Amino acid sequence: FGISLQDFPITISCATGTVEDKIAINGGKQHYDLDTSVDFDKLRCKIKTDKFFDVKVSMPDRLQEHTGIGISTQIVGGIYLVCAKHCGIDLTINDLFELGVGHVSTLGLNLLFNPGMIVENGVSYKNGIEKPVNSVTKIDTFPFWIIVAVPKDSQSLSAKVEDDFWDSILPEHVDITKSVYREFYGECLPAVIEKDFETFAKGIDKIVHLGSKKCEEDIQSPETKQLLMTLRDKFGCAGVSSLGPTVYSFAAKDPTDQLKQLNNNKYDFYVVKP
Repeated sequence: FGISLQDFPITISCATGTVEDKIAINGGKQHYDLDTSVDFDKLRCKIKTDKFFDVKVSMPDRLQEHTGIGISTQIVGGIYLVCAKHCGIDLTINDLFELGVGHVSTLGLNLLFNPGMIVENGVSYKNGIEKPVNSVTKIDTFPFWIIVAVPKDSQSLSAKVEDDFWDSILPEHVDITKSVYREFYGECLPAVIEKDFETFAKGIDKIVHLGSKKCEEDIQSPETKQLLMTLRDKFGCAGVSSLGPTVYSFAAKDPTDQLKQLNNNKYDFYVVKP
């Protein structure tokens, strides 16, 4: 369950050449290690071309990767899509997955093809083969306010440390998966349709204390844990986005004034209207 953030537009363009691949970044808080994240040789093999790519990425200066809002997924997936499109090829979700995008979480992968607010169902395992489920529910009307708190400096796990973390807690036990499905599809989604914020918030609060979501919260800094407690006290629910430290919450009415009263200078707070 997740959303696209229009406050963080990322622009990607490319040209082709015959000498070498290049990626130039304009904006962001640090240099992104995209030369190793993007496998142009693998892309060339998939789309059957011998061209090299000159890629330019532009993003707001305040953006930094590994904060839990899927920036790396969007950039790497976007580069593959743009380069392939430049060669007349439209890549699919399965194509990007085979190129290595979305193996930890298919939410960001699905949002590349279905921007807005969506519910997606992760990855299926059959005969030892991993594939995206490719089942997406679009939510066109959401009656509640969304709060996104993005850290100004701190980052989460990345690279091998992140891989080791996921390897230690996944796959999720089937009973946990059933509990999450039951809460979301039985409580949260009907509450969205009925505009019942109290039931929605209770359902979200239950989900973020189940399985891997609880593990994601356990590794957060004291500051992030304190912010989670504060938002839960004020709005009834809050959670970390992916591995954090970005935090999200929901509100029945405009929370802007309440957020100002927090006097928290370590996070930038963004409010998404219904």
